[in-house]
Amino acid sequence: MADYTTAGLLASIRRRAMLPSAASAGTTDTDLLALANEELILGLAADLMRVREEYLLTYTDVPIDGVEYRIPSRAVGQMLQRVQLRDSSGLEMDLTRLRGPQVSQYSATGLEPFGYRLRGNTLLLVPSADTSFTTLRMEYAIRPSELTATASDFKVITGIDEDLNQVDVSSASGFSTLTPLDFVSSTPGFDVLQAEVLPINLIGNTFVFASLPKGLKVGDYLCLAGKSPVPTIPLEYHQVLAQRVAITVCAALGDWVAVDRLNGELAKMEKEAGVTLVSPRTPDSPRKVLATRNALNPHGRRLLGRVW
Repeated sequence: MADYTTAGLLASIRRRAMLPSAASAGTTDTDLLALANEELILGLAADLMRVREEYLLTYTDVPIDGVEYRIPSRAVGQMLQRVQLRDSSGLEMDLTRLRGPQVSQYSATGLEPFGYRLRGNTLLLVPSADTSFTTLRMEYAIRPSELTATASDFKVITGIDEDLNQVDVSSASGFSTLTPLDFVSSTPGFDVLQAEVLPINLIGNTFVFASLPKGLKVGDYLCLAGKSPVPTIPLEYHQVLAQRVAITVCAALGDWVAVDRLNGELAKMEKEAGVTLVSPRTPDSPRKVLATRNALNPHGRRLLGRVW
């Protein structure tokens, strides 16, 4: 059975770079994982966003209780892909980003917000927070989790009670109700199913939550927030990650013959992964561009065109 964890990734890196399992300084497991984490954040996250197929996409809902809201700290580049107002009945409205002189034109209070502006890493509703909506939803690409091989950073879920919103682990040592946690899928595509959740109770090795993410199953992981024992990217990019780290290591060791060989293989792997395997995600269904539903266009159904 394939090993998708950091152990499998490290073994793949060593095979590609022909490194001994008893590593010397600079090629320890800790060193290789540090290189892999740098590549995840700077390289593969950018690759996945470049194909524009909504990989890594998630959202954070916050209650509307003012004008200013911090952009989630785990958003790649502190970028937002979509901002909405929502209420408990399911009504939703997209907000338009406003810039510079546009903002001063809408300073009146007592009006429903229809847009937002950015100030640093803060989102501000425009024109005010006077609204019948109850929730602000920010959609963004979540930064891939930091890879870890440290057993105290994650727990394997051994049991689930969906009625009581409980999950069991073999040992809850090191975790508490004050520890923000992530639910991470153990199978492709290794999604962060829910991020930065605080348990409401911990009884022995049983965690109790306000709710559980959809699709959670035995064998998935309960991790310290921002960490994961598996690369939280599509499986097709796991080999690309291992190959890139192997190239970096071989270059550092001065093995330029291996660097040339690995670079040649990498070009083909990147082409297949980015062009054939992960994009487009629905090859027989061209994307249709619809007018955005907002305060000036409440229905948002007009077809503008297609993106092939």
